[in-house]
Amino acid sequence: MEKLSTMPISSQQTYARFRFRLIAGFSFLFALLIISLAWKIVSSYKDEKRIITLQTKNFTQAMSAHVVANIQFIDLSLISAADTIKSLSKDSQISPERVRQALLTAGRMSDANFWMIFMDAQGSGIAASNNSQVTGISYADRPYFSEQIKNENLGLYVGGPIVGKASGRRVFSLSRRVTSSTGQFLGVLVAAVDPIAFAKVFTNALFDPNLNITLSRTDGKIIARVPKFEESFGTNILGSPLFKHLAIAPNGSYEAISVIDGENRSYSYSTIENFPLVMSVGMSSKSLTATLTKDFLGEAVGLTVIIVMLTAGGNYSLRSFRRIMGSEEKHRHLNEALKATNYEIEAARESLTRLAMIDTLTGLPNRTSLYDRLAQALARSRRNGSNVACLYMDIDHFKQINDTLGHAGGDELLKQFSQRVQTCVRHTDSVARLAGDEFVAVIEDFDQIDAVRLVASKIIEAMQGPFLIEGVSRFVTASIGVAINNSNTDDPDALLRNADAALYRAKREGKNLYRLYEPQNELTT
Repeated sequence: MEKLSTMPISSQQTYARFRFRLIAGFSFLFALLIISLAWKIVSSYKDEKRIITLQTKNFTQAMSAHVVANIQFIDLSLISAADTIKSLSKDSQISPERVRQALLTAGRMSDANFWMIFMDAQGSGIAASNNSQVTGISYADRPYFSEQIKNENLGLYVGGPIVGKASGRRVFSLSRRVTSSTGQFLGVLVAAVDPIAFAKVFTNALFDPNLNITLSRTDGKIIARVPKFEESFGTNILGSPLFKHLAIAPNGSYEAISVIDGENRSYSYSTIENFPLVMSVGMSSKSLTATLTKDFLGEAVGLTVIIVMLTAGGNYSLRSFRRIMGSEEKHRHLNEALKATNYEIEAARESLTRLAMIDTLTGLPNRTSLYDRLAQALARSRRNGSNVACLYMDIDHFKQINDTLGHAGGDELLKQFSQRVQTCVRHTDSVARLAGDEFVAVIEDFDQIDAVRLVASKIIEAMQGPFLIEGVSRFVTASIGVAINNSNTDDPDALLRNADAALYRAKREGKNLYRLYEPQNELTT
């Protein structure tokens, strides 16, 4: 091989210029690849944050609705018991035994959830619906009594977390004023509510180990929180970021460090209408970090392979250029090497573009690609007056598969699941993976909603057969939320949000089924 020092000066200069340009070009391309990877990571982070915010908002609404329904039910029992005691006063028969019988008749829930206590006009206990001995105990210092004394038109009073005087149990209270038919103040009727009932519901609803749910009073005291129910009961968090944001708006989202466990979380919160209560749902940044780390590792491996290929190609070009410097034949080889290098650069660009738009595990379009395709579908829907359907799917009890088989088994299940979903849709439809075990199918150009229902049914049916994971047959099911756009919006987030709400209803109603988004149902659940 001819050494560079033996070349003519002009050839050495030509070689030096070529090497400089090649190194500069490769350096620019490397920088572009790194910038593209950084953009992909930032985009994924924003998408994950948006999804977490959507999930926590929907969860806040669902848990608030559950709390409201329970309070309204208990209030009906208070009203019924108050009417019965009012009727007893006509005959001057307000004895402890008759009052206790009235309370038992009015209450329809078990003692594990709530019980009722009636106290006279001086705050002295008369009778309770359970076996608590309340006779003679003074409740005059309790807010649920004193507030009813201060304001005769107060109606239902919702108290904060306390420890019951007779029961010694942690409770929060609901109270109503009891008057006779002539308007005489007879006393106060109180429902002592066990917040563990709410904590159990919150615990069963946790779809992620990094999620927390908190029910607080507007004075800052925690009524029920999961996890850490025992440690947080009655804790005053009035100085926390939640109440700083609450002072600005009655509902919203923010990111902060929890004052209970020190975890950094993304929160959504909402005041519970007509009650002095606040519902807050937070997702730990650990979930976001885990997803981003997994995506980053996959992208980094792909980027490393591309850089190695480009570096090898660059070295080859330099060697070839040096070998062919002396003759026309060498110049021809040089041109071929340059063309090959340009092809490799173009292939690298195309490979990077595919990496940015494809989920590396399943080969499906990823979240970024889904938003692009969904936006295009909605634009076509708006122009043509056609419909677009969004099927939001996830695998029921997927966490158990991961816990049993490990992440390798979980990944294999995700790949087989995605393959089955693709067999249920047309080649013109789109199937994408959002994150974890969440998938979305976008259906266009259908005449009747029954066509969409058929696709959802086919997907659920397709999952009934066994999945062969590591040589063992496993059975899983899928739940699907369906939302249909009627050409009146171009907001992908709104359509996904509706589909997610329908998915949550399908989960709540038993899993292994699909539900169509119906606004009136979603607002009452």
